Amino acid sequence: MNRKGFAVGIILLFVGTGIIPSTAQDNEKPSLLTSVGKWWYVGGDGPGNYTKIQNAVNASSDGDTVFVYDDSSPYIGVVLVWKSLTIQGENKNTTVIDSGGFIISVSNVTISSFTIQNSETGVYIIGYGQPTCYNMINNNIFLNVSIGVNVYSDDWPYDNTNATKYGDNFISNNVIVYTKTLGITIVNGHHNVVIGNDVSQDERYRNPDIVGLGIGVEGSFNNISYNNVHDNYMGIHLGGNGNVIYRNTITNNYNTGTHVINPSSTNVIQNNFVDNQKNVRIWMFGVPRSFVSQLTFNENYWGSARTFPYPIGGFYCYNIELIGYLLGLLFGQELAIKIINMLVEYYPNFVRFDWHPAQEPYDIPGVS
Repeated sequence: MNRKGFAVGIILLFVGTGIIPSTAQDNEKPSLLTSVGKWWYVGGDGPGNYTKIQNAVNASSDGDTVFVYDDSSPYIGVVLVWKSLTIQGENKNTTVIDSGGFIISVSNVTISSFTIQNSETGVYIIGYGQPTCYNMINNNIFLNVSIGVNVYSDDWPYDNTNATKYGDNFISNNVIVYTKTLGITIVNGHHNVVIGNDVSQDERYRNPDIVGLGIGVEGSFNNISYNNVHDNYMGIHLGGNGNVIYRNTITNNYNTGTHVINPSSTNVIQNNFVDNQKNVRIWMFGVPRSFVSQLTFNENYWGSARTFPYPIGGFYCYNIELIGYLLGLLFGQELAIKIINMLVEYYPNFVRFDWHPAQEPYDIPGVS
């Protein structure tokens, strides 16, 4: 498979999601009125409570809270959120949304304390031409979904007028298990924080045809820290500039622990890399050679104590498409793809070093 096309394919995988409308109900509970806005209630047996989450969202205003009781679980279908709300489940283990999730098209939305299961995309943050910033996806369980959390922008590269439209979202303390393709994805977003999540893929989908990722980021100045990324086809996929991968536990990933493509000013610091088929792959296509020196590895643990620096090989080619085209003329497309795959995989043409590898794994707390 053409590796540049593969990277584009990863991005395209992020886009798909199902949209199946859904709904819920309302009431005001004096003992919980600690927020600025009004409280609306879904489920339970209170007078005036909604039965569908969507109905409560429709009735609410910016700044309100929708509280969802677990009594009426599971709630079925997708909830469309176009107002700045807090939507909170009673208990993340028992407040269940089945065959659906949330589509967020505004800023300042919080989704917390739900189990979201058996759906295409659990939470989809997309602007539809307006900003989607400062959203928080916190303390949820995603079970048997194709994509857990998807933050997507379609206006890359940014122009100056749109540079703040898709960023500063906070994805934290979620458990995302048995995913089919992608745990957490950020496509062309910036200044997002992905912290303290536990992400793993369904074993049936860990293969080259699916190319499942634990965490996939294409964008700038994103922070990926304190996550447990394990048992995926690829653990973390990273592209863009100014990103930081810090203090993650990246273990037992079937193909690659961390895959880095075309990074600029990117730092990989103090992570645990253990029992991955290959800890790190670096590909650089169509970018200046100077990008190589801007990728930094420092103080990571590489599976055992090391006396000497840890080498990380990478493959650089300015015009991989031209190489593929010429090889295709000589040998045919199928053989050309095999040759490129072999070159990228087994013949690195530059090396980066972790000059100060850690001697023992870091004690990184898990998701509570």
